[in-house]
Amino acid sequence: PPPPPLSIDSPDKYEESITFYPIVVRKEFFVHNLSAARINAICLYNVFGEKCFESSSLGSNNQFYEFDFSALLKGLYLVEITTDTGIISRKIVKE
Repeated sequence: PPPPPLSIDSPDKYEESITFYPIVVRKEFFVHNLSAARINAICLYNVFGEKCFESSSLGSNNQFYEFDFSALLKGLYLVEITTDTGIISRKIVKE
């Protein structure tokens, strides 16, 4: 028989409990943490892989974060949230 396909059996259990919005950002960007995982850092990278934003002093008990991205240039960015259990990445668009 052929070997089983490569896959991850269980994604990070906290990934669905950490949401960020909007996907199309004009000014404010929000992160809402409903999980027990601690968010250690939030980073933003442009399409060239350059770090455009980093916040690592987030506090240990916060569940809601707000960031002002109004100074960013228009384009596609990768948001990376580092937690105690792993890294969650999503694409956003700055208008």
